[in-house]
Amino acid sequence: MKYLLVLLASFAAVNLLKAEVVYANLNSSGSASVGSGFTWYAQRFTTNQAGTGLHLDMNIVSLLGSQNYSVELWSSDGAGTNVSALLATIGSGTVTSSDKTAVTSFDLVYSLSGSTDYFVKLVASSGNFGFVIGPNSATTLNTVTRYGVGTLNNTSAIATAMRVDVATVPEPGTLLLGGLAAGLGCAGTWWRRRRRGLVGLAGSGGKEKADSGLSA
Repeated sequence: MKYLLVLLASFAAVNLLKAEVVYANLNSSGSASVGSGFTWYAQRFTTNQAGTGLHLDMNIVSLLGSQNYSVELWSSDGAGTNVSALLATIGSGTVTSSDKTAVTSFDLVYSLSGSTDYFVKLVASSGNFGFVIGPNSATTLNTVTRYGVGTLNNTSAIATAMRVDVATVPEPGTLLLGGLAAGLGCAGTWWRRRRRGLVGLAGSGGKEKADSGLSA
């Protein structure tokens, strides 16, 4: 029973690895404001290992009425301070809420490299729309790149960080191998101990028969 529980715990641990948080600033304490005014923002995050996709939970708000937006995944330049190329559109939608705590979630299937910088970029055509900006996150390097639109076109890094949590999904092969290794290790230990127990029982039976013959 003990080894069965260990085996189940091993598979449970593997399941927990299905989504690894690599950037967490959604519920950080401190004041928050909304980045707006024909300005786009991009938040950097860094992967720990290769993955097959990511999950985002973020605060997106509309300052006035209904607003359309899209969220994009960008590669990073060599220095990790600016975006380089558009990789994929994570999602899009329409937002009407001005609630800074409202959470919008997205899932993206995409092949991510390990130990690599990426950017989550929020884009829209209106200035009455924005991303909640909060204090610096303690979980990763803090680079938010700000982009002006139209005549305000420029880029600059700001000290604050987006209110967003980023979780990456590891490759299935990594999870499968980890689960099999844990399972085989537990099964092997159980079988060895069980075999030793059976041998011990057989030896005890033979000794009892010998003693019985002598006494007769």
